Amino acid sequence: MDSEVEAYMSKSEAAYEEAVSMLGDMSSWEVYENSQELAAYRRHSPSGLDILKIEFFIPRSPNQVLDFIYKNLGDIHNSLNPDLVREHKLFKEYSDITRIRYELIDAGIPGVSPRDILYFGIKLQVSDDVFALIETSVEHPEKPIRPDVIRAEVNYALHFCEKLNGQCHVVALAYADSKGSIPKTFINMGLRRRVDFYKVLIKEILAHTT
Repeated sequence: MDSEVEAYMSKSEAAYEEAVSMLGDMSSWEVYENSQELAAYRRHSPSGLDILKIEFFIPRSPNQVLDFIYKNLGDIHNSLNPDLVREHKLFKEYSDITRIRYELIDAGIPGVSPRDILYFGIKLQVSDDVFALIETSVEHPEKPIRPDVIRAEVNYALHFCEKLNGQCHVVALAYADSKGSIPKTFINMGLRRRVDFYKVLIKEILAHTT
């Protein structure tokens, strides 16, 4: 295996362990929304940034749902936020289960620098009926940080799909830091967009899978 990919895999493994540990800790979660489509929770981290957890059931197989999320989640999210996401692309693809994506985010607010994200993702088969996608920030020599841009950090973004009661039980967990001097209360307000995005994602999965 290429040493570059090995380093990314090692970082992803650590991110996965941290995310799964957080997932298994049922304390300190606050209900953010409980609707027909999904349940959303948030938890305050020591950094002051909220960790978001989304949970829903969908009548599809776990492998089918995780595969759709791996291939489409980024593009669907970015297409719904054209006012924020100025650039997004598949930066590197190492295999059919590993790749790096890039995003440039600019809210167009005077005095607030654009942010970019470079993150590695790997699709995992945990067991026969359990599949996961873990994503975390990485660096790459071909994508240095631009002088006018602050590089945000995705500590972890986990999507966990398991077969439960004849359906796919999906749990998503996200913890990221936009860096710089943006007030954390302002960053935490962005959870609303993320929750609404998952409602769209559920509809997309149902519409494009059988």
